[in-house]
Amino acid sequence: MTITTLLQYLLANRHTLSGDTIADCLDLAIIAEQHRGRRVGWELLARRWGCINQPYLSKRMRRLVNAGLIDYEAGVTGDPGYLIHRVGPAA
Repeated sequence: MTITTLLQYLLANRHTLSGDTIADCLDLAIIAEQHRGRRVGWELLARRWGCINQPYLSKRMRRLVNAGLIDYEAGVTGDPGYLIHRVGPAA
């Protein structure tokens, strides 16, 4: 999904999404494109989103999952970060 298509979807559904959810989704789409096939470090996301710790960042990622806007794989010890599979609504 292109950023333009994603933006159109988010704006069409803004009555059901918070501004933070829309902003996080758009920013994650940009980050995921830059890191295609590679894990995105939680520190990078935390800096960009102004998160104070990893649990708060995880909460924001779960909010995007609950909105049906992302699919990702969380890292584990030794292979941290997030592998983003999809940003945008499921087809």
